[in-house]
Amino acid sequence: MKAMIYRADGTSDVYEGGDTLEEWQAAIGGGYLEAVYLGDNVMFVDEDGLMKQLPFNSQASVLAQRDIVGDVLVIDRDRAIGDPEL
Repeated sequence: MKAMIYRADGTSDVYEGGDTLEEWQAAIGGGYLEAVYLGDNVMFVDEDGLMKQLPFNSQASVLAQRDIVGDVLVIDRDRAIGDPEL
């Protein structure tokens, strides 16, 4: 699966950014990241999304099988973990 950004407004794009925490945070609008594990993938959400009253994200909620708010980044679990050899 390609890395994807699913936005709360219903749009989505292939994520072509880098693999740093700061780039992942910027991709979903900033804030602390919370990982939601989806089998071989990881969905990164804004940990404070509910407190910030971010809008409901229906696409992400279907993928996660729970309510998700705000924009999210879904990437391969191995990519999220990084290269263990480094």
